[in-house]
Amino acid sequence: MRFNPARLPAAGSRRRTGAARRLLPFAALGAVLLLCAVPRPYYIVKPGFALDAAELLPPGQPESGQGSWLYTAIRVDDASAAEAAAAWLIQGRQVMEKRALLKGESEADYMAGMKRVMEASQADAAEAAYRLSGASYLPVPEKVVVLEGGRLGKGAELVAGDLVMSCAGNPVESLSALASCLDARAAAGGGAGLELTRGSRTIAVQVEMSRDQLSAHAEGLRRTASGREPAAGSEAEKAPAANAAGAPAWGELRVIRDGQTGLPLEWKEASAGGPSAGLMMALAVYDRLTAGDGTGGLKVAGTGTMSPDGSVGAVGGVAQKVAAAAAAGADLFLVPPQERREAEASAQRLRTPMKIAAAATLKAAAEAVAAQAAQRK
Repeated sequence: MRFNPARLPAAGSRRRTGAARRLLPFAALGAVLLLCAVPRPYYIVKPGFALDAAELLPPGQPESGQGSWLYTAIRVDDASAAEAAAAWLIQGRQVMEKRALLKGESEADYMAGMKRVMEASQADAAEAAYRLSGASYLPVPEKVVVLEGGRLGKGAELVAGDLVMSCAGNPVESLSALASCLDARAAAGGGAGLELTRGSRTIAVQVEMSRDQLSAHAEGLRRTASGREPAAGSEAEKAPAANAAGAPAWGELRVIRDGQTGLPLEWKEASAGGPSAGLMMALAVYDRLTAGDGTGGLKVAGTGTMSPDGSVGAVGGVAQKVAAAAAAGADLFLVPPQERREAEASAQRLRTPMKIAAAATLKAAAEAVAAQAAQRK
């Protein structure tokens, strides 16, 4: 190596270099503080996890077989505008504004609401499984919950996870009870006060509706509770339903008791919130209630909401959930029909051997699993 005097530090530069080194930790701390001060108004949606829904059930007989029922979830990270812009360039990433998701709620209240929606989804999943299996059961409503937020009349804005504690001062434990209250308020001339639990807060809202609107909404609640459709051409059919566009979607927190033992189905707390694990939870319960190994030895993953009548509903984050399922080694991914193309496109990008199957009902999902298992033999 050649020696070059010109590269030696000047006489006072060693002192300056030492001082600079002493300042480095403070400069690094300043950079961290600056980073923390940068606004992070976005969420980046990434692949999350795939966990066995059967593990949410209490120990019992028969246990699941060699396969598994994997419910899938997304991962959501805070992001600055720069990070959000960079995420758009990465396949399998999705960006959303926090305010669009939270709608004025705190993250803590939002997550508390999603937990309640998950609890309602577990009850719906269990009821759908009991119905399909033919086993006897008893649903015991405990609370009314808002599954999807929306406006109820003038000024009453409800959000997902809201619990309806009372209507016009009367306790509410079921959709039928809420419908009866709205009917009574309609007969009194319209308008109803609701007491809600939202996150950790108790709030009061005033539902400003005409007599006819209250009656129509009460009828919609009864349809939601019973699963029946209004007669063709009836006034109820013409009136806005309880889950019409812009209106809240309703559900119940229910205890599902086994008809033979009388024991309640007690779920363990899930690692995710919201309704999208409904399909996989229903399959796990159905597998418990029926003979044989419903998985056929497969690792079955999927996503989709579940109604008590066995209908599968659309969700979001399908591409990220497919990635999570593939990473977990799933053999089959079940998806609502309207989101099949998105799931197939994601699987193709990932070049995974995992198969994709669409299912509009719980029965169709069980049949799709059986068909795939038969092909593997």
